[in-house]
Amino acid sequence: MYLFRFLLDRANEDYALIFPPLELMQIKRFSIVMKKSGFDVVPSDYVNFLTWSDGLVWHDLELFSIYSHERPDTIYLQPTLLEIQKKRLLGDAFMQKLVIGRASEELICFDTETKIYEILDRFSYKPLLKFPRFVDLLYFYIRQNGIATSPTETGS
Repeated sequence: MYLFRFLLDRANEDYALIFPPLELMQIKRFSIVMKKSGFDVVPSDYVNFLTWSDGLVWHDLELFSIYSHERPDTIYLQPTLLEIQKKRLLGDAFMQKLVIGRASEELICFDTETKIYEILDRFSYKPLLKFPRFVDLLYFYIRQNGIATSPTETGS
């Protein structure tokens, strides 16, 4: 649980936009809306992340949220998880993938069949990296930007 807080604190020290955390009831209501819209529910470890921050914007990384957030000093409105799913960024060939974020050349997905998080090439949709847990994926981006140096530093 506190691993998310540690990672978010590290990103926040590097000027990440961290949003107000969500209550579990908000996420449960959102999961019902996702299901009624024909999409898979948000995975439990991403739900855990949302209870720490409803999405994240940091460097070129964007993790989608339940509610739309306007980025300060811009006219950019961060899309929600539901809006992104409706855009069908991956087309119909990848119906089992829930898009939860993006970076400059990547889409970040959760494969609902394999229960694995994947970083996909944004143009070919080929998997570049796979992670068993969302926190591992978040750690990858934090470490990539030189904020956390080892898993033992993060207490995992």
